[in-house]
Amino acid sequence: MNKSELISNRLDEIIFESPWYGNNIESTIMKITSTQAVQRVNNQHNIAEILYHMIQWKKFTFQKTFGDKEFDIIVNSDADWRTIDEISQGEWELMKLEFLEVTGDFIQGLNNLAQATFARKVPGRNYTYEHLLYGITDHDIYHQGQIMLLYKMIV
Repeated sequence: MNKSELISNRLDEIIFESPWYGNNIESTIMKITSTQAVQRVNNQHNIAEILYHMIQWKKFTFQKTFGDKEFDIIVNSDADWRTIDEISQGEWELMKLEFLEVTGDFIQGLNNLAQATFARKVPGRNYTYEHLLYGITDHDIYHQGQIMLLYKMIV
């Protein structure tokens, strides 16, 4: 199995299938309501803000790898972390769908990624595509843990 297949399979597992550690991200976010998504615990980021952040970095990874090499996100900017104090149930459902769609598109793209890409530097960054592509799975798992903890605190 090459690196592209490994990352593609890993993302599919943690987002849609059955990761070894428990629930996948899809099942985690689908049970959360819009009201729960904007509740804050100790004035920290809420679930909606975390999911927005996950979407943005998945878009960043997708664009840098398959689209606009000049696309960028400045860490801790509004494009990275947007304040979300209110969200309708419809907007929340669209946000969840956007996360699942960008992830699905990314997984499909990985199946056609040339292996030589892994050794190249990401434009505008001081790391390689290998670092970025393996890191996006860790990023999703990390934030899923945050979402699960927040959800348990508010229900």
